[in-house]
Amino acid sequence: MIGDRISPVEAGLNTSVLNELDAEIAGFIDSGKLPGAIVLIARHGKIGYLNTAGTMGVDRPEKMRSDAVFRIYSMTKPITTAVALMLHEQGAFALDDPVARWLPTLQHMRLLDGSLMEREITVRDLMCHTAGFTNTFASDPLAIQYRREKLGTGDLDRLVDVLGRMPLLHQPGERFQYSIATDVLGKLIEIWAAAPLDRIFRERLFEPLGMVDTGFTIPDRLVESGRFTSNHTLRPDGSLVVTDAAETSRYRQAPERLAGASGLVSTAADYFRFGQLLLDAGLATSGRLLKAESVSLMTSNQLPESAFPVGVMHPLPGLGFGLGMSVRVASHQDTDPGAPVGECGWGGLAGTHFWISPAHGLLVITLRQTLPYGTRFENVLKPVIYRALL
Repeated sequence: MIGDRISPVEAGLNTSVLNELDAEIAGFIDSGKLPGAIVLIARHGKIGYLNTAGTMGVDRPEKMRSDAVFRIYSMTKPITTAVALMLHEQGAFALDDPVARWLPTLQHMRLLDGSLMEREITVRDLMCHTAGFTNTFASDPLAIQYRREKLGTGDLDRLVDVLGRMPLLHQPGERFQYSIATDVLGKLIEIWAAAPLDRIFRERLFEPLGMVDTGFTIPDRLVESGRFTSNHTLRPDGSLVVTDAAETSRYRQAPERLAGASGLVSTAADYFRFGQLLLDAGLATSGRLLKAESVSLMTSNQLPESAFPVGVMHPLPGLGFGLGMSVRVASHQDTDPGAPVGECGWGGLAGTHFWISPAHGLLVITLRQTLPYGTRFENVLKPVIYRALL
């Protein structure tokens, strides 16, 4: 259950504007664009708004639950980066250490044009997506090779082995390219901590924060109790079809890859605890989990000007990147209306998203389960949320 609830006014939120927010969320549900959603707004560590709208899926009559479990896909990336930084604080590595120190297959790599690397890939490159890798869903020439090699399959060892036999898209550090780099970072975490990634996450982060429903698999009890949402794809005609039902979900089986880039399921309550850890500069109720300096690296731009623009399938003007998550360095109303400079966060493939604004003591989590990824939901809600701040 989600705790730390206070009234909207106590949280510094305008109730009249929140009524507008309710109406906007209802509009997405009523129009059939979404089966269900959760929107959580917290300020200064307390939840002042929680909207659970719609149902658990188009195949499910039950109303959306506040404790529903969602596939968070790339919202896994900030978690992986935070755990890596815990090990960094213990001296396991330096940010500018070459990755090949632990993964020798990733040294002396060539680019697509056959030229040699000008320098080695560093751990910082992995966290900033400047390593020269790409993603299997991208449209560049290297992504085509990734798909041909079925790079999305197999465990982390196979991933590293195949990457070592493939070229890079660009020189390390040259530019931002959203990529599978965080999976490589996950393999490094296993080496540094001498344990599987799921165990490291549980012991280092989930248990200390009380993230009891976050993991790489969904326990049977959460499916049987009806807490696991269905996942959907939006058809060209605008209708929704279930593509991963709770009862038959692949998340009920142990994954072949512990994907630090995209593998977790979680809840609003659990991700609230993680997001608040970042807002509180690494301090949790159980004690300090991260140094303030480490959180600062995550929440401030780490890219040189030459590495811009940041983007996924297309450029996102005004967006920078810290370690593991985006950072807004300039406002851009066309692509991210309402977002102030300094806002940080990231999203997931099925439409999950979180952001924090340290200047406002603000944490927002939006959860839904509809592919393909799109920003329309957040772009409609975000300006209303910022207008609601008193």
